[in-house]
Amino acid sequence: FKDVIAPLSRPEDFGGSADDAFDVYVFSLPGFGFSEPLTRSGIDVAACADLIVGAMCDHLGHPRFAVHGGDWGGLITAQLAHAHAGRLVGAHSSIALIPGVNRRELGPDAWASDEAWMQARNAEAEPLIRSHVTVHVADPQTLAYGLADSPVATAAWLWERRRNWSDCGGEVERVFDREHLCTLATLYWATGAITSSLRLYHEHFSKPWPLCHDRRPVLEAPMGFAVFPRDVVHLPRSVIARYANLHRYTVMPRGGHFGAAEQPDLVVEDLFSFFAPLR
Repeated sequence: FKDVIAPLSRPEDFGGSADDAFDVYVFSLPGFGFSEPLTRSGIDVAACADLIVGAMCDHLGHPRFAVHGGDWGGLITAQLAHAHAGRLVGAHSSIALIPGVNRRELGPDAWASDEAWMQARNAEAEPLIRSHVTVHVADPQTLAYGLADSPVATAAWLWERRRNWSDCGGEVERVFDREHLCTLATLYWATGAITSSLRLYHEHFSKPWPLCHDRRPVLEAPMGFAVFPRDVVHLPRSVIARYANLHRYTVMPRGGHFGAAEQPDLVVEDLFSFFAPLR
């Protein structure tokens, strides 16, 4: 998120208006990067959402706040929109995930005729994410010893995902420069956080997504979705509209799973457009 911080917080420096500025907080999730490695189990998506509400409202004093996320942040954004809608101005996600909705159970009739490319990308991406998700869910601690012991192993594990999950055409440095990639690996390895970061998959996906209510829409906060074509997970727009309080839906011209890192300008533009009428 480093490349969206300045445009969001100082839009006047980038040709925008200072009146549109956000106070920007970028959370390091529990057990990741700048957060200390976890020493206890039980930290799942719901717990992360609760911690963010506590930080934003109880400690920083904001009665309501806006949220955006991708990857794990997308799941946490969805949880916030589901369980803490009253605390949110709105929620914006760069990945199409809905609590309680299993995309693998959707029939062919769920997809519109112009969404065939989404089905194709889901099928293409399935083998690219299978090993990652499976070992993180089933056996994260064993893998963690090897990654914590070797910076090369940590880098390989992280960079392979950047190559195969981004819109880089197989050339990772078309999207991420070496400084970015090396800094990413260092933040996981030097802190020892690679070990506990793996556990979030086990904590969340080893059980059904714990829903707080059975109301519709499931995502009650005003929602915006930025759909990046080379992401690894897609849902039909009709399904999103059925389960979310959908205010904005944007199919981006390019970009993959790491939207804010790959195409920060597109993310910033969509965030300003989504939140403008909600202020």
